[in-house]
Amino acid sequence: MFRKYKLPAVLCILAVFLTHSFARAYDRIPAHQRMLAFVDWIAPTPEELSATASTIDPEAGAEILLRMRQIDDSEYIAPATDEYFRIKIFNEKGVRQFTKVDITCEPGERFVTSGARVIKPDGTIINVDEKAFYDRITIKYGGKKARTRSFSFPQLEPGDIAEYKYCITANDNIVAARFYFLSEIPTRHAVFRIKPAPLAASYKTMAYFYKCDEVKVQHDDDGFNCIELKNLPAHVPEPCMEPDQDAQPWILFYPVMRGQTAQAFWEKTAKDAGKRVERYAKKPSKLVRETATRIVANATSTEEKLARINDYCRTNIVNYWVYTPKGGHDEKIRAMRDRSPDELIKTKLGNSDDIPVLFVALARAAGIDARIALCANRNDGVFKMTLPIEYYLNEIFIAVKLDKGWRMYDPAHNMVSLGMLRWQNEGVPALIVMPKGAEWITTAMTSAKRSLTKRTAKLRLNEEGTLFGDVTIEYSGQAEITARYQFHNETDKRIEELVKEDVQARLPNAELTDINVTNSGNVLKPLVLTYSVKVPGYAERTGQRLFIQPCFFTKGEPARFTRDTRTHNMFFRYGESFKDEVTIQVPAGFALEEGSAPVNLEPGNWGYYKTSIALKKKTNEIIYTREFAFAPLLVPAEAYKAVKYIFDTVHSRDSHTLTLRSGG
Repeated sequence: MFRKYKLPAVLCILAVFLTHSFARAYDRIPAHQRMLAFVDWIAPTPEELSATASTIDPEAGAEILLRMRQIDDSEYIAPATDEYFRIKIFNEKGVRQFTKVDITCEPGERFVTSGARVIKPDGTIINVDEKAFYDRITIKYGGKKARTRSFSFPQLEPGDIAEYKYCITANDNIVAARFYFLSEIPTRHAVFRIKPAPLAASYKTMAYFYKCDEVKVQHDDDGFNCIELKNLPAHVPEPCMEPDQDAQPWILFYPVMRGQTAQAFWEKTAKDAGKRVERYAKKPSKLVRETATRIVANATSTEEKLARINDYCRTNIVNYWVYTPKGGHDEKIRAMRDRSPDELIKTKLGNSDDIPVLFVALARAAGIDARIALCANRNDGVFKMTLPIEYYLNEIFIAVKLDKGWRMYDPAHNMVSLGMLRWQNEGVPALIVMPKGAEWITTAMTSAKRSLTKRTAKLRLNEEGTLFGDVTIEYSGQAEITARYQFHNETDKRIEELVKEDVQARLPNAELTDINVTNSGNVLKPLVLTYSVKVPGYAERTGQRLFIQPCFFTKGEPARFTRDTRTHNMFFRYGESFKDEVTIQVPAGFALEEGSAPVNLEPGNWGYYKTSIALKKKTNEIIYTREFAFAPLLVPAEAYKAVKYIFDTVHSRDSHTLTLRSGG
């Protein structure tokens, strides 16, 4: 009921004017053959071969001379996206920027073809061997796994042209497509084409322009709509940026029913969602009733019944849209749409549409009036109610009205703890499907205090400055969800690599052993990471003194914000807190010469920072504690100095050093 292929695909375009030299290169291809540019390479012009500096930003190390992106969405559930890049390398900075290229498929997409080559200034061509391309699984925001294809350009030097192209297909058609204007380097000429599926007569296409002016669309004779842009500046990334949907300019075209208001659209969306739920939940089947009776047996409250139903869905039904079942996927089941609660109970397999319906059916069978809620996603940018596009409320949850208001449940994502949603779905609009109409709410936020990472280190220092010991890290709240997604479905070897990479990024000399993640496969128990560590040279030895930083868990971390000014708003996925306790056994013959705790930061709405340092004389151990919480989620660029001050101060005080002196 919620899949986007139910609506016709739409046209999406961007545009501006084109430069004459690159227009000639592009216009050599007739309009009806332009799609062949993605099959055959386009010969470079003499101007491209001889270019020595960016015409947009003279300081740029490289520039996109030509970017072509084409979406053919005219076939049912078989859209094809082709992209072609021609990049001029001006200097060593540009060479470094393209040492490796990563191309990422969104979840639900897959690669069809890819190719790359280098063109030397004299016209010599060096093709990238097919074997040089390799794929790997990467994790995007929210834990969704995507496939990334990587390769390197051979013998790349200043003056060269680097080209690559690829084709991606997807499982569903596109309902509302969007093109972003900017890349991380300047773009001299960009071409975007799309061939949408035909719209029904009752629909029309609307355009939504974000941070850009309205432009004119060209209509090619092969059925594609085309737009072109020129002289686009680089989109310079900054730490803690908003999603591209909020940070970048873009244009979106989407279908809307003629004469229908946005309010009417959302009401109809809720009504359609409710129809399927009621078909299965109004009169739960015998199997559903029996299952519900077994699940809630001896439960003494509505909250306990709901918790048990939620845990049943999380632990007994595998969401094959998100996770891989043991033994692999059953392709027949994956291809099915609109599976009943009975089928989910019998096969123990479901998807993000079916599992919430099962929850509602079980709750209704237990006498609880559970409702479907359609929810926005912060990772898709700020929700715009005036955009009547079903995709922007495509997360499906459960809402139950209890004494203190609406309580939300997410049974389809088994790594999400009871009483929480993923960070993407907190603090955003949700539309609850009611018997008559719908009700808008804003979902609750998980507090920074609940999203706690508790870190404990029991360490000992030798007279050479080497640190040894054991580390325990316990996760809760959003921090636990993030960690679970990081380790999910990974081999023990890969988990070891991930943990080592994380620690060695700040402590390159660290040696880790006995790495263990407890309860990674049991979502009902706390997730705990433990390891043993050895860090040669952790403390600096000078004569009879050792200088040591007691804040083990942040030593070596770079400052979070280094620039003096900020262009974009600051975006934090969730409020989080840390509680650290570090015990360091002082080496025999050494004593604490100078030692004091860093000054605490004044607490406020932003959070708090406080530390303490004590010496346990009986055992000659330093006990260091640290508590830090940061709560804001979206901070305007105008407040950058205040946020930078907090993080700079924390970074400085985390670097606090103690002096140990030998009595010899």
